[in-house]
Amino acid sequence: AQRWLGRAATVIVAVLGHVGVTLFVAVLLAAGIEDRLLSPSLARAQDVGVSYAVATVAGLLAGRAPRRLRTWYVVGLLAITVVPVLLDADFTDVGHLTAVLLGFALAVLVTRAAAART
Repeated sequence: AQRWLGRAATVIVAVLGHVGVTLFVAVLLAAGIEDRLLSPSLARAQDVGVSYAVATVAGLLAGRAPRRLRTWYVVGLLAITVVPVLLDADFTDVGHLTAVLLGFALAVLVTRAAAART
């Protein structure tokens, strides 16, 4: 990602994924607890690590995958993030899926911006 976008842009994407998705998941948890759809014990659940940042960058790299492999790359990323949500969803599974989808959206924006500059 750094070779494609540069270090600063890659760090911005990673931070956006990490912080943005963490906040999104926190809002989902708060709303679920408030609406009594989730256990109040989840209010103290810890959500630490860099996995949302990594998942966002992995989604972003879909825009850089070779065209002949891009479909397989996207399907693979979706498989490893959608299957856990379908089988036994917890908030981190939802966060990983959200991060990958955010990365896909950023890949579209970056790819279009790069095409417009050329």
